[in-house]
Amino acid sequence: MKMLRTIALHSLWLLLSLTTLAALADQPDTPGMPAENVITATYRCESGQTIVARYDNNNPDAPTALLEYKGRTFDMYNVRAASGARYATEQGLSPDKGLQWWTKGDDATLSEMLMDHTAPEPVEIEACTARPAG
Repeated sequence: MKMLRTIALHSLWLLLSLTTLAALADQPDTPGMPAENVITATYRCESGQTIVARYDNNNPDAPTALLEYKGRTFDMYNVRAASGARYATEQGLSPDKGLQWWTKGDDATLSEMLMDHTAPEPVEIEACTARPAG
């Protein structure tokens, strides 16, 4: 009886391992980031800072942006905007503050906002312009 239980457990483990390997084999090298749907842009800000933005449009219903700013990386989600593209994250430069990245054409602003429903409007911390690729 003990031997049958051991064989059954080993068989189950083998089946789960093979299923996991098969699922991993079907995924692209960079999950969710096919090159044709990811755009990288570099922005030069009035302060002299550089911001690198990587826009992932693989899911048109939920585009995202990955911002590199002052040696840190911020994962941002798309927020409805009247014009341009707007992204936000609760992860900010300091505790209790989030960030907002708003682009329109070649221009972009990075703003900081308090994470409180009664907070004032976001405060602009960078005004930037996209640099030509190359």
